[in-house]
Parts: sequence; structure tokens; C-alpha cells
Amino acid sequence: MILHKLRTYVGKIIRIAMGRRDGFIGTGESAALLNSRIICSAAEKAGVAIREFPQQYFAFSHGEKTCYSTSSDFSFENLLAYKMCGNKLVTATILSENGLPVPWFRGYSIDEYEQALQDFVALDRVVVVKPCFGTSSGDGISVGVSSRSAFASAFAKTLAYSNSVLVEEFVEGENYRFTVLGGKVLTVIRRLPAYVVGNGTATIRSLIREKNRGLADLKAETKLLKPITIDADVARNLKRQGIKLGSVPEAGQNIQLRQVANADQGGEICDVTDKCHSDYIVMAAKAASLMGTSLAGTDLIAQDISAPYEEGRAVINKVNTTPALYIVREPAADGSIDVRVGEEILNFALNIND
Repeated sequence: MILHKLRTYVGKIIRIAMGRRDGFIGTGESAALLNSRIICSAAEKAGVAIREFPQQYFAFSHGEKTCYSTSSDFSFENLLAYKMCGNKLVTATILSENGLPVPWFRGYSIDEYEQALQDFVALDRVVVVKPCFGTSSGDGISVGVSSRSAFASAFAKTLAYSNSVLVEEFVEGENYRFTVLGGKVLTVIRRLPAYVVGNGTATIRSLIREKNRGLADLKAETKLLKPITIDADVARNLKRQGIKLGSVPEAGQNIQLRQVANADQGGEICDVTDKCHSDYIVMAAKAASLMGTSLAGTDLIAQDISAPYEEGRAVINKVNTTPALYIVREPAADGSIDVRVGEEILNFALNIND
């Protein structure tokens, strides 16, 4: 059964790669292009020399210093730290052994499904199943897995992206991204999974299309930066709620389209830096330091980020060395992507202000 499910997910991946995904397909800039545009715009503003290489690689020079980049990868990053953060099992182990809170976790190879199932049954808790390494943008992740059949599907889905599977306890709470540079937390962003709100007359498909037309609405409390794509994951989440794309939700009814909070998958962001308690600032910076990173996105799940840790609680579920730079801050007043993080990165790498 597990091999059959695996073949099914592999087939879906191939169809997506060939551009035959059902429904709305975003036509805006890719995440990589947005990241590069932020750095290049900051370099132009600071008078930093830019040299572009093939396939979206860049060199930024100031005085005798040069920094290379592609998307949000930079030459100042520690290679081993990059590889360790790319392995979620290694990351969770290091953080746990150094006293930072992480969910219960365990890793499995492709041949250890039966052991994984036994552990899942014995744990008797809702879990998250995800690739140990090798993916981004929430690919291959299943959240809220609570039954044997759902676990089998989730395990197979993950194996379509990685040959190692991480199973961790599902933790209730809000999802936050702490962007850390040189040991300093720049900003804290709350991330919401993709959703729509019913108006009593429109179908869910129509609501998605309408919401996509309002990308980066500056009047909204939260900001949608990338379009919501109608795909198999959205269909599964709707089916779990007993509804379809053609269903008409009641006015004010919140319809969750995904379980993973990711801006690349139509999730929304809200800057909460000023509301964040210092306990979590310290925790996020320590996590990045333990992993040996210079630039990182430390992801926390917390009950109340404005309260001290003893009250708000929190777990760290990822340290990412390639954070999406366009979600570090909300769009500027004119609707453009904020490039200040690019200025901070270039100053860190090239000592522009020294």
C-alpha cells in the first residue's frame, strides 16, 4: 500500500513540473527572483558594484570586499551550518541537546515505515510528517496526522520528496518567523496558512481568485504576497472539512485551505516585532547561533508571543539558512517590497557603514 501511495505522489509531482496544475497558477516573480531583486535594489541604493553571472548568481563589491549570492544564499554562510540546517533531524537533535524546546521527534528511513507506524500508534498523539531534508516551501509536509491511514498517506507523500522522514508531535499555536542576522533578530513575522472568508454567495474557487487579485492589500491586517494556487493539497484540506471548491461558505465563515503556514503557498504575514516578548527573541537568536548560521529564519510555534515563555510557551520547529527575504518585513507604504533587509545583509557582508 505504501508503495502504491508513493507512486501516486510521484505522478502528481511530475504533472506539476510539467505545468499542468489545476486552477490558478501564479504569474508573478518567483521567490528566488524576489530575493535577488531585494539585494540588487539595496546594492544600487548603497552604491555597491553589482556583477551578474549566469543563472541568477551575483557578486556585490565594496572597497576590497566582495560577497556572492543567489536568491537568499550568500557566500558568507558557513557551509556545514547550511547543510545541518537543511537536515531537520540534525537541527532538532542539536537544539534539543542544548536545552531549547522542540516537539517530540524521530527520524526514519524509507525502509522503516513499520517501525514508524508502531511509534506513531504508541505515541497516541497528533503528529506532523515531513521530509528530513531536501525541500522548501512546505513541500511534502502533512500536518495534523491522527489516524493510521492518514499516517500511511503522509509517510508516502514525504517519501516522494525525500528518502528520510521526520515525524514530530503536532503543537497547537501560531507560527512565527524570526529573521536573524549576525546574532541579531531583525524582525518577527506571524505567518498564517492560506484561507478565504465566505460571503454567502461566492464559491470557494471564486473566493480564491478574488483574493489573489488583491495581492499585498496594504489596508489588510495581514499581507498576501504570493497567490494561492489551487492544487491537490487544497483539495485534500477542503475534503477533510467536508466541502469542495464549488461549495459556497456562509458569510464570515473562515475556510482554511492549507495546514502549513508558508508565504510561498499563499499564506499571509503580519509584522509582530513590537509585540514579541524578549524571551522568544533570545531563543531564536540562540537557535541560530547553535547551528552556526549568519543569516537564518528561526521558526517558532507559540501560544502567546507577547507573554513570557512560562505563559506563552513555544517550540522551535526549524532553523532555515535560506529565509525568504521578501517576508522579513511587510510591503512598504507604496506597495513595493521592503528592501531594508538587503541593506542590512550587505552591510553585514561588506562593512559598508564602517
